[in-house]
Amino acid sequence: NGVSLGTTGALTGRTDTAARFDGLNDYAQAAETTGLPVGASARSVELWFTTTSSSKQMLFDYGTRATNQKFSLSIDAGGASMTAWAGGAGSDKTFTPAFAVNDGLWHHLVTTYDGTSIRIYVDGVALAPQAAVRATVMDPYGFSIGAALNTLDPNSTAYFDGMIDEVAIYTAVLSQATVTNHHQFGKH
Repeated sequence: NGVSLGTTGALTGRTDTAARFDGLNDYAQAAETTGLPVGASARSVELWFTTTSSSKQMLFDYGTRATNQKFSLSIDAGGASMTAWAGGAGSDKTFTPAFAVNDGLWHHLVTTYDGTSIRIYVDGVALAPQAAVRATVMDPYGFSIGAALNTLDPNSTAYFDGMIDEVAIYTAVLSQATVTNHHQFGKH
């Protein structure tokens, strides 16, 4: 898939590196899905990213594309908003941070779901939660980073162009205090 490793990552003082995606056909995939939060269970996905692309691009994705069975997050075209995708008309939720996130700087992102609402934190700042129903069902593509892959759309058109680092998936909702702590730990 052509993902490049070895690029300096988001966290200072760390020897591990970020993954570089070219926006054309690169993605990372974890086909093993044991332990991923499914159904309406609580979850958080955390990562650091940097991009200058103005195209729509997927940060992470898993689940089927049937209504409310997907859990994913994309940066919308232009970089001024982000959409938590669920699959199916009317079930996606758009969030607008106070600034465009395609400015070439590293941004800390956390997406949480508590069974009734989705919340996004960008650089430690919580955006207003949105009521949402998610009944995530796994598909054969597992958890993907940098693209949306599933049985209904095996050829993603939302490939990420930039770097992603420090991806973590939790089976709990991270608190504001935890998100703030993680963001402060990683700030340059």
